[in-house]
Amino acid sequence: LPLFYDQIINNEQKYLPYFISCKTTEQLFLFSGQLFALCFRTNTTLQIPIAKFIWKYLAWQKLNVNDLIEIDFEFKQIVQKLRKQYSASPSILLTPPTLSTSTSTSTTTSTTTSTTSTSIICNDNNNQLELQSFAIFDGNYYYELIPNGKNIFVQNYGDMQLFIKLFANYKFNQFLPVLQAISIGFHSILPVKYLKFFSAQEIEYIICGLQTIDIEILKTNTEYGIKKESSAAQIFWQVLETFSQKQLGDFLRFVWGQQTLPFNTHSSTKFKLQSYKKKTGENVDLALPKSQTCYFTLFWPEYSTVEIAQQKLLYAITHCQAIDDDYSVSNRWTE
Repeated sequence: LPLFYDQIINNEQKYLPYFISCKTTEQLFLFSGQLFALCFRTNTTLQIPIAKFIWKYLAWQKLNVNDLIEIDFEFKQIVQKLRKQYSASPSILLTPPTLSTSTSTSTTTSTTTSTTSTSIICNDNNNQLELQSFAIFDGNYYYELIPNGKNIFVQNYGDMQLFIKLFANYKFNQFLPVLQAISIGFHSILPVKYLKFFSAQEIEYIICGLQTIDIEILKTNTEYGIKKESSAAQIFWQVLETFSQKQLGDFLRFVWGQQTLPFNTHSSTKFKLQSYKKKTGENVDLALPKSQTCYFTLFWPEYSTVEIAQQKLLYAITHCQAIDDDYSVSNRWTE
């Protein structure tokens, strides 16, 4: 039963929870919270980049409008439109219109709506203004943020602030059963009092790892089976420095089965750079690097140039996907 779906947030892939649809879903979210807590306590990185508003909730930090703007495109569009509309003019001096498809001869010369619209187009002195009502159309029905909200419209800065607050509460309340289930599971393993020294970002890093891969952190946590100053070691690091973040993630997957580094910069988990065992008469420039993901180990041939080494390592991390059958989140959740 899928619990999360992926979405691009600020150019990063993040996972958002589905809403609870049954008792089984609620129990699975509770278990997810327990799993997050076990990862926290055992310093085990979980390869699911969860949206940060979940970590804020677990850290007892207040959620705000910006958290919702990050994850909800519809909410973002409406808020940005209103903020732009009322940043220049703090109020729109119109007689409050009513929902109608007919023509009016009052100050508002005409209004138009549709059966699924929660806004109204007002023509006043040849200027078109779109007013947002205090109602949200949720696909199948209207939800009024205030009594008779479908017929009451945002017309000034104060109205806008109230609308955004009520709309945000409505959106967050949809996630509330999920957040509560995850929180119950999480705090059953990790009591709240132990979290008072951690921020939401630190909790995220401990459980999900560092989303930005820092080569210097990897160097600090490397054990060498070859001489650190050797040309083979130097070529290896030169190759990694040419990689993008996506390629560095593929490299970590190739040697470790994970795509992030631990949050602890002095982790007990060490990357092991070992010498490739050359066969008699073998041309190492034709060989591919090998890895042991269980031991975070790379067997690295002594390539003659950086260019050859880069070509071989890129080929290996791009085409060796066998580990995906063991852990691939996207494959598992789309079946």
